[in-house]
Amino acid sequence: MEGYRIPCCPGDYCIPKVKRSDAGVAGALTPVRPGSREELDILKTVRRSYLNEKFSSQYAVERISLVNNTKLETDFISKRQEMKEHGCDVTEKYLFSTSGSLKTFTKGKTAVQTQAKCALGDSTKGVYLKRNADICLRCQVAYHRENTHLLIYKAMLGRGLAVAPHSRSDPDPTHDCHVSREPPRLTDNYRDQYLKTQVYLYEYDDDGLPVQRPRQVLPYAAITLVDTTPTDEQGSPLTLH
Repeated sequence: MEGYRIPCCPGDYCIPKVKRSDAGVAGALTPVRPGSREELDILKTVRRSYLNEKFSSQYAVERISLVNNTKLETDFISKRQEMKEHGCDVTEKYLFSTSGSLKTFTKGKTAVQTQAKCALGDSTKGVYLKRNADICLRCQVAYHRENTHLLIYKAMLGRGLAVAPHSRSDPDPTHDCHVSREPPRLTDNYRDQYLKTQVYLYEYDDDGLPVQRPRQVLPYAAITLVDTTPTDEQGSPLTLH
């Protein structure tokens, strides 16, 4: 399937008029209009996250959608206020994943990692996301997946605990996430990059137990990708590069 191309727009941006009649419906997705400012901003966010600025893949963008889930947004705002009151960092970061379905993503559920990939903590007590979108996409290429979704989250890291990969530490009640002691580097092999890009986020409830969905993680947008090799007749699709 051919990915679409960004149409020309007068001026620097097209300001979209997004229909949000489904706003507030748990798990609703709002399509982003091709060529709109929203689309350009989302793609810039993805590219800015790349560890390798020269990364390119054969994936073409089929569509981009924004998540509308009032319950999750309300929880996110509530958690931000709580973290502020405790002196935590509430700067919003963009994190990424290619695991899980759109249905579970829009409801705030993230795919559970296998134990082999739980380098920073027990996946049954928190969620794993990644800083670098290109590392996510390289994994899809390696598994020869023709269709995939790049899932984008907003997250507040709060008080982060730097841990050594493979330590598999339990969540720490005095922190909000675990990150690798060493950031990924271009000179690392892919396996080490994959381990070091991960962020393990968690939250405790009033009973002192880890919750299944940390409120500081908010599903933001989904990019549906297809593996395509365009011909001259087809034209060039919008690719993530």
